[in-house]
Order: sequence, then structure tokens, then C-alpha cells
Amino acid sequence: MLITTSRNADISQKRFCKYLSSLISEIQHIPRGQTPLKKIFEKSSYLGHNFLLVVEKKKENLKLVVYKRKEKEFFSDKSFLISEVFYKKPKTRPQEINHKGKFFYFLEEKDKDSEIKAVEENQEVKFTLNKELVFSFKILKEESQWLIL
Repeated sequence: MLITTSRNADISQKRFCKYLSSLISEIQHIPRGQTPLKKIFEKSSYLGHNFLLVVEKKKENLKLVVYKRKEKEFFSDKSFLISEVFYKKPKTRPQEINHKGKFFYFLEEKDKDSEIKAVEENQEVKFTLNKELVFSFKILKEESQWLIL
């Protein structure tokens, strides 16, 4: 799966993308620059990904838009308005992630013990590495969307 930012992204959007992709090996960060979203969709399809994550800015919060591929087109599936993002750089990049919660519906289900645990509870998503909190954010709002792009 790919993750990118909206055009003219600020540092908080770029940091979120880089950090999430460094924690979850299934997610690859693609710097967007002035690349049209259609080109990013094409690249995602070419690489065989079914989901694309786009981090946007909405006032002082971040908005994570999840696009889902159906056949050859991408559709805006859901969006999450998030705030209170906490980062702490882990010493090593984890290889496996164990995740629980509806926020992670776009990741493959795995029943493995792993170095990093990701849990969603009470509208807060927390990533822990060896029982130490390394990344977290609050979900302020979740919306279902059905737009053809």
C-alpha cells in the first residue's frame, strides 16, 4: 500500500507519512510534490496495491483519506480526521505489526506475535514497540465516502 500527501504539503503531513511507513512495513511512502493524484493511482495499481492513503491538512488537524481500488479505478472509501499526533523514533524498524481496530481495515489481517502492537480504543490509535509508546493519534471524526476518481 502507498501513502502520500496532498499537494504543497506542510511538515506535519510529511512527518506523518514517513513515520507511519517506517512503523508499518506494508506501507510505502511516495513523496508527491506536484504529481497529479491520477499518476499516484496508476503507480499504486501497477504495483498491485488495493489501497492508497493520502494525508491532507484540514485547519490544524490532519485528514487521512483512504482510497480503495475496484477493478481499474480508485474510489474514496473513508476519511479520518486526526489530531494530537505523538511521535517517538524507535531504535530499530519493526518487521511485523499486530493490529486491532476498525481503523486498520486497509491492512492485511495477521495472527502473529510481533514487535509492534497497534491498537485502537476509545477513538485513539496507539503503536507500542516492546511495550513503549512510539506513535499515537486521536480520531476526531470518521466519514464514509464514495467518490469516483
